[in-house]
Amino acid sequence: ELSVCIYGAAYTSEVYDERILDGFRVGDENLINIVILHSNLHTEGYSPVTASEIAASGADYIALAHVHMPTEILKSGKTSYAYCGCLEPRDFGECYDAGFYIGEITKEKIELSRRKISDVSYKKLTVNIEEFPDVVSALPFPRGREHLRLTLVGECEKPDICALKAKLSPSYEELEIFDKTTSPRDIWQGLGEDSLRGVFLRKMKEKIESCNDAEEKEKLELAARFGIDAIENRDM
Repeated sequence: ELSVCIYGAAYTSEVYDERILDGFRVGDENLINIVILHSNLHTEGYSPVTASEIAASGADYIALAHVHMPTEILKSGKTSYAYCGCLEPRDFGECYDAGFYIGEITKEKIELSRRKISDVSYKKLTVNIEEFPDVVSALPFPRGREHLRLTLVGECEKPDICALKAKLSPSYEELEIFDKTTSPRDIWQGLGEDSLRGVFLRKMKEKIESCNDAEEKEKLELAARFGIDAIENRDM
């Protein structure tokens, strides 16, 4: 009734590496031809497929599964294809809006849009305590059943992780907090060293002391800090 032909291929063993689209061509190109495959795009294993095989298939749309991260609607030749991804995220390796594609497929056009159906989400955030001492103001308001992995960075006194977790936990389905902050340090302590660090610090100190512009001085102090971090191979 819909002039649609749907093709699919099942896994018949734990490892299935046959190139299922190699040499495949739809039977009637006047129909709307949809192919459903659990396949690895451009990667060996799990019934791999390539963009050229997709184009040669003559299908109007190929719905791919196996990769959990959704893709945009892609195109090879006249064939559109996409991974819709998982309907629901399962862990912190899936920090994206899970869901499916819904829309219209005709011979003239393919209009599909993402639809999120789950209220479960996983997020990973890094907060610099130097910029957000209270941490909370840097966090978006949790919506639905949100799982949060929070990493704290910056030079500061050690944060009270237990108190922060007690404060935030009621708002989240799951909360993990990792403390990667470092103790405050005096970057100028190597000023008198006979080393690259010492030479760099003396030159920067000279620039800062001769600068009369407050904003420019602040930039120079930040540059000095970044420079020392680079010399000491620290994260900036």
